[in-house]
Amino acid sequence: MTTYACYIVTSFWSYGELQMALDLAQRQRGAGIEPVFVIPPSHVAQTRAKGFRFETLVPGSGKLNVMLLRDVRRRYEPKAVILADFLNYAFCERHYGLTLDDLDLFGVPVSGIDIYDFARSGGRVDTYGFYTKGMRGVTLDRYRRLLQPTPIVPPDPPRDDRTVRYPLFEDLDPIGARERALAREELGLGTSDRMILVTSAAWQQRHLSYPGRMPFIAACLTALDEILARVAGDPVVVCVGTPEIGSSREIPRLRQYSHLPADEFARITAACDLYLSTNYVSTSMCRLVLKGVPTLLVQSSIARRPDGTYTWFGRPDAPLPALLGSVPNAYPYRMFPVGWHAFLRPALKDNDFYRIMRHTELFDTDGSVARADAILRGEDADRSQRARERYLTQLDKLPRAAEIGLP
Repeated sequence: MTTYACYIVTSFWSYGELQMALDLAQRQRGAGIEPVFVIPPSHVAQTRAKGFRFETLVPGSGKLNVMLLRDVRRRYEPKAVILADFLNYAFCERHYGLTLDDLDLFGVPVSGIDIYDFARSGGRVDTYGFYTKGMRGVTLDRYRRLLQPTPIVPPDPPRDDRTVRYPLFEDLDPIGARERALAREELGLGTSDRMILVTSAAWQQRHLSYPGRMPFIAACLTALDEILARVAGDPVVVCVGTPEIGSSREIPRLRQYSHLPADEFARITAACDLYLSTNYVSTSMCRLVLKGVPTLLVQSSIARRPDGTYTWFGRPDAPLPALLGSVPNAYPYRMFPVGWHAFLRPALKDNDFYRIMRHTELFDTDGSVARADAILRGEDADRSQRARERYLTQLDKLPRAAEIGLP
């Protein structure tokens, strides 16, 4: 008799949570646990491509969605329910009319993929410069297990028996010299050409809902353009899903793509000399770092005080960058443009993964250009490789997804 587990995905605009759930389900399938997914309409293509059973949520119709869950229970009798991102589900009532109480109809344990180790954050979720209401009221008491993928959280032993940490990726081979040479040849890159990759997801373009933050976001994009335009050696700059890059100044060898097929994206990542990321928890960034792609993480630590002045965390005596001179409502971020500077701090603390790549402050444009130039010259390669090997040794000590069993 087939044993089923029901995966529920409610984040309709972010594909990272979906991909984590698909990957976990694929590996657990090898252990005899068959997944059935409950997903938004936006996720049908990706789920179908994996060959998984799925049912589609109806936006705005709580009654129909509860009926859908009852039908899943009747047809499959799942032995466990896994929320792809329990934090998103806690606030999905306005989109799908579903609450945690509705999951009681399954009569089985409910577990959640706890992407950011929510308990350590204290519910302080800073979004576009303000703290999201209701987060402190989110409770973890109803979850049998909290599944925490690394490297987003440290690979340390979990605090309690219900927390399970497992590698987000398994069997990631580094990009070899032959693979890199072939990719560069196929892309027409010469031996002296350097290529920088910049990416963003669809959800990173949703800031239009926050018009008061648009001047700051525009200043950030201007600073990013300045960095990319000033990097030495006239590199090819490939931007995937980032339409605003290059809007404030010319970047001579800029190539922009709204989307790339998986094989073409893999070719670009194999060929690139530097991956520049403005999102500390991007699953693409995590994958590329573990495959050995040189990476520069970009954040902003400038925050507005209650009196209207600004402070630069870690640089109390530094002058305010000229780009921010007339910009209201600047806020710090580790995940552009959302923020999450405070929220992600616990996940990053003492996490050796973040020692593999270099970090820089966006509005320290001189320093950012210098760090990018150093990486392109190969000056960071040996240090980064040693840090990566140490981290992979830590990951090897964690249970694989197929070993977790039924959540």
